[in-house]
Amino acid sequence: EQGASNQIVLLTNEFHLWRAKMLAQRYGLDAAGLPASTPNQQFLKPNYYLREYFSMVIFWLESAGLNLDTSAIPL
Repeated sequence: EQGASNQIVLLTNEFHLWRAKMLAQRYGLDAAGLPASTPNQQFLKPNYYLREYFSMVIFWLESAGLNLDTSAIPL
């Protein structure tokens, strides 16, 4: 812990970077983001963004104090 920093770099897909940075902030980390490109397959990319949207909704609800059991949701 001596001399340790709470600064990190997150490397993840561009659609996931915003939530990953918010999660890092929640745990007291100073995170910079480095987006990786998502394969440009027409049927996959919209699915990824849709899943991330619902993950953000769950994140915000949990941040507001709701205790959600999301174990049955395949996110």
